[in-house]
Amino acid sequence: MVERQLRMRGIRDERVLAAMGDVPREEFVDPSERRGAYDDSALPIGFGQTISQPWIVAAICQALHLEGTERVLEGIAVHAAAPAPPPSLLAQLAAGGRLVIPLASRGVDMLTVFIRAGAEPPDPETGAGLRREVLGPCRFVPLVGREGFPDQ
Repeated sequence: MVERQLRMRGIRDERVLAAMGDVPREEFVDPSERRGAYDDSALPIGFGQTISQPWIVAAICQALHLEGTERVLEGIAVHAAAPAPPPSLLAQLAAGGRLVIPLASRGVDMLTVFIRAGAEPPDPETGAGLRREVLGPCRFVPLVGREGFPDQ
């Protein structure tokens, strides 16, 4: 999985690759799904939720550019697609901090990184004070609630 799905698709952070190789994904899925734990796909984990495919997990971890001393808020890594970056999460970013989130768009979600560019708090309305990098297409369950989509 590490070589074929991650390294060959652009994951270069050796700490991320090592963690992905060390964590036993089969322990996080239903026993009936364990044979597919390392496949390049999401798997159900119960309650209508899924464990993301290995590349998505690795891409999010790599995009955070962690050095080992940071405090991470899940993580800020969001594992649900939102219509826009939630203002409450942007407000929590430290200078240089990163928010990794899939943004919903027509037909496909786009895994996106928002980086707080300066000391001043970012403006979620205009995007001032933020740098944006698009990592690529992905697919996630919707983020529901006040800063996500209406609960269905």
